Amino acid sequence: MHVLQNPVPSSSTPVIFFSRGFAFQKESCRLKMPLLSSLRAAPSLLCLDQGVPLLDLQRLKDSLQLHTAFEYGVLGGERVKTREAKAALEDWSLSKNLGADTCVIGVGGGATLDLVAFFAATYARGLPLVLVPSTLLAMADASFGGKCGVNVQGIKNMVGTIYHPQEIIINVDLLHTLSSQQMASGMTEIAKHALLDSHQFVEQLFSSWDACLHHDSSCLEQVIAQSLAVKARLCAHSKDTRHFLNAGHTVAHALEALEGPRLPHGIAVAVGLYVEAMVGMRREVVAKDVVDAARDIFLRVVPDHPLSGGWDLGDWKQILAHDKKNVGGRPSVAWIQTIGKPYILNGQSTVPLEWVEVEHAYDLLRSL
Repeated sequence: MHVLQNPVPSSSTPVIFFSRGFAFQKESCRLKMPLLSSLRAAPSLLCLDQGVPLLDLQRLKDSLQLHTAFEYGVLGGERVKTREAKAALEDWSLSKNLGADTCVIGVGGGATLDLVAFFAATYARGLPLVLVPSTLLAMADASFGGKCGVNVQGIKNMVGTIYHPQEIIINVDLLHTLSSQQMASGMTEIAKHALLDSHQFVEQLFSSWDACLHHDSSCLEQVIAQSLAVKARLCAHSKDTRHFLNAGHTVAHALEALEGPRLPHGIAVAVGLYVEAMVGMRREVVAKDVVDAARDIFLRVVPDHPLSGGWDLGDWKQILAHDKKNVGGRPSVAWIQTIGKPYILNGQSTVPLEWVEVEHAYDLLRSL
């Protein structure tokens, strides 16, 4: 086990542990993981994504050696990010008399961790939290940064807050059962961070892409650590720089609302990065290097005919009209001007689109 040295340490930044195997209670591990170590004498709530293989869950539970552990199963996927699911977890926790001394351990994909972290943030006015992401997307992005919440009336992440876990355990051994599509989804978020960072990171990621898809542990740990370092830097600088992380996500979230669970988040982001870059190039604010790299990501990740087509321009505009990132009632995007340089307009990191640009994005989607 080793600890990721955070480039911008702060009181709100979790300690990130990389581990292979399931030996969390060895003496050398306990010295590095004070919160998990203290759980041997305190109650804990294990929230377990039911999409994680049972054998991996059992090995994880056995290795933690928790003193008093309550287990709660979570369905996983975007369908679980609802106010009803959060209320059900709260009611269940109350029925077990769980109090403020309980530590929450969330194990699963990004949607599960969003729900569990939102619960931990509000139950008993905040519980200590440990996250164990089980997908590449969650390891490289969703588990870090503190964002948590649920979807409301089809609008992504409309109700939520910022709540940081104290510790994150990244164990690439948990990725061994993920499909190629699930791995590609995670690579998309890493690629977004690379676009925000540097040509060097982009080139390195593309050169190690196939090795990562084939579960090369060393390559995965390296690109995950780099991805988290980029996100840590942007989150720590200011609220405005955090918004750069929304690159590709205005289009992506709208597509997820229209397409439903058939479209994985990472695939939607790959489409979003490409379409938003094309719209930005037409406005002459996004350079060709970003468009070319976004197209490369798109071709690596997105299958043929990714969209169902069961919606029209009116549906597209209506969904975007309710996006939580809107400025002045208009959909807004976070553009990357050139690789390593996000676009800023009048000091703002999010840029409102003209409705004609929204229609152009629709035309681009129909051409995919």
